Amino acid sequence: LTVWFHPSMRMPVKVDPKAIPFNVSANSLVVDLMEECEDVFQEETTKLGVPLELQINVLWNIKDHSKALNPNEKVGLHFASGETFGVYGDIV
Repeated sequence: LTVWFHPSMRMPVKVDPKAIPFNVSANSLVVDLMEECEDVFQEETTKLGVPLELQINVLWNIKDHSKALNPNEKVGLHFASGETFGVYGDIV
C-alpha cells in the first residue's frame, strides 16, 4: 500500500510516499495501519532533520474518498495489494 497525504495538511518537509511502501497483512486492522503510518511519518521526518508527529484522524481508500474506514475493520476488507490509502490528520 502507498500513503497519500491530504493536500490541506501543511507539511513542513516533503515526505515521498513512494519511498515508504506499507506491507501489511490483510488480517491487520485499519487502526494498525494508522499507527504504522504515524510511526513511519515520525521516522521519515526525523531523517529529514525535522522530527514531527502525525496524529491521523481519518483514513480511506482513495478509490472512494467519501468513505472513512472503521479502525476496527480488517485492512483486507478495503484494500488489495498496490492500492493507495489517504490520510488526514494533525501534524505536531
